[in-house]
Amino acid sequence: MPTTTEPPSDASAFLPGFGRRFWFLKVAAETIWLLAALLVVLVFALAAASLSDYLPEVDPLAVPDRLTEAKALTSGWAKTLAVTSAALFALAGFPRLTGKRWWRAPGGPAGIALQGLGGLWAGFSTVGLHLSLADSYRAYPDGYQCAYLPSCWPEKAQAWSHSAPGLLAGIALVVMAVLYRAPWWVRALVPVAIWVGAVSLQYGVVAPSLVPYFEGPPR
Repeated sequence: MPTTTEPPSDASAFLPGFGRRFWFLKVAAETIWLLAALLVVLVFALAAASLSDYLPEVDPLAVPDRLTEAKALTSGWAKTLAVTSAALFALAGFPRLTGKRWWRAPGGPAGIALQGLGGLWAGFSTVGLHLSLADSYRAYPDGYQCAYLPSCWPEKAQAWSHSAPGLLAGIALVVMAVLYRAPWWVRALVPVAIWVGAVSLQYGVVAPSLVPYFEGPPR
């Protein structure tokens, strides 16, 4: 039986009908796909913080009106959510169709690695940025001091609540990377569903219900 030096079948299976000689197109396409997703994930914390701007917020400082009401959702909110969701989906990479139907195919090694690393970065950077922004209240602008000392309540608690969707999305990415044998589409969609669900639930239910808690004294 003659031998060949053609690339593995999984490299060309993504492009049925084109033949194995076009396997490099899959590699190039997946590289561009993952790099685009990685660029968005690198600024994921900034995107998550911009979504937090729409939430009601209690000022930790002793100002006359401590409560900032929730903002009405705009097209900018929807675009940010859509772009970040697309990036989370793309981090799973392309499926490997090695003799399996597409709905059972696992993901490739590049997508698995970037999904795990991207999840760690998204989670830690989102929490870190929100906590850093909360610390800025300690500058006491315009002569005001924190309403409740020494904790400056609800500085940290509110920051954690605002960063929760990004943290949950990061955890979901890491878990899906660990479960690398799961079907590719499951690994791609679960983080997106958790991210969109958490952001929507936070805006509609969680953040408004926490306002009375944050307006009161430390507990």
